[in-house]
Amino acid sequence: MSKEAMRQLEGSQVSVALRGGGRLDDCQLVSAPRGQSRMVWLFDGLMDVFVPMTDIVAVWEPAPARAA
Repeated sequence: MSKEAMRQLEGSQVSVALRGGGRLDDCQLVSAPRGQSRMVWLFDGLMDVFVPMTDIVAVWEPAPARAA
């Protein structure tokens, strides 16, 4: 995913697939990389998380929950 595409998701709740098979679910994408920066700033509900862009495989907005 490009930095520009990631910027479109700033402020959104997202899930992030990481290299090595890890995932971060239900976190807020606070800031995509700018300029020479390679770090993505996420908030997981408890703390800020900074992830190198090179460790991110995919970022997506989760589907809305279905009404029961």
